[in-house]
Amino acid sequence: MKRDLALRRLDKAWKQGRLGYPESEPTDWQWRMCEARMMLGCYDEWRGWEYRSEWSAGLWHNPQGSWQGKYVDVLHVFGEQGIGDEVCFSQVLADVKPLVGKILLETDPRLVDVLGRSLGIETRSAEFRDGKRYFNRVEGAWIPLGDVLRRFRERLSDFKRKPYLLPKPEEVWKWRAYKGRTGVSWRGAQGSYNWMTLSGLVEEPLSLQYDQGWDEDVAVPDGLDMRNDIEGLMGLLGNLDRVLTVSTSVAHFAAAMGVRVDLILAPLNGIRKNLLPFKWHCEPMFGRTPWYGDNVRVFRDLDAYRNHRKD
Repeated sequence: MKRDLALRRLDKAWKQGRLGYPESEPTDWQWRMCEARMMLGCYDEWRGWEYRSEWSAGLWHNPQGSWQGKYVDVLHVFGEQGIGDEVCFSQVLADVKPLVGKILLETDPRLVDVLGRSLGIETRSAEFRDGKRYFNRVEGAWIPLGDVLRRFRERLSDFKRKPYLLPKPEEVWKWRAYKGRTGVSWRGAQGSYNWMTLSGLVEEPLSLQYDQGWDEDVAVPDGLDMRNDIEGLMGLLGNLDRVLTVSTSVAHFAAAMGVRVDLILAPLNGIRKNLLPFKWHCEPMFGRTPWYGDNVRVFRDLDAYRNHRKD
């Protein structure tokens, strides 16, 4: 009995991030331990989540006016730095809507109409300075979008795992010439594969790589600015049979729309190689992700995907 009790205490301490580093450990380690717990399916302890970016950490340490979960007429929600994170984290706002009079989300200009239409909330463009989000003081309750998750995602069963992004029907019709094709994206901030390696796995691959190089010979959607025309990108995705990709923002768009996504975890060789793939990997449901539905299949590496195709 004493042994079992000690093991339970040890397990709890580990999940809460109280093992492996002292309380005074730098904040980046607290963040990494938070990511690791999420990859193990442990969402009851979010300590360290506030250090996911300098921007969110700065807001977290200035709690005056921060929403405490009680009813307010207007809740100001400030989106995240990355467009993929904003798409991913915005799914939680469906849980918030019944609890407040109105949600006002400040988001990336490219997402203003997309999230407003899809989530049925009020949106406005965030202000950016030197490429970074600028936090405007507001009257009333506010909260960073990512911090809403702490209140509504405390266990795996809290994740809805349903599509929530809606493309414009006219945009889907506009890009109908690509219906049934497979989109491919091979390079993201966390890691990449050689373009020939991934595109070679697909018949008639269609590039979803917005920063495609001049020497990367994959067919591109004619006339589509995949970096800035998000409505057009979603219209294109609505026609595709499948998306084969590494972790990129386009993966989040496709996943949130309910498009079939085969996501291959790339070697951590990108500009954010210190970021664990917690949005895609969860040990208790390996091969699936709690953040999206069963339209998303996750493969630990290229060999795992190739073996899957042989089965």
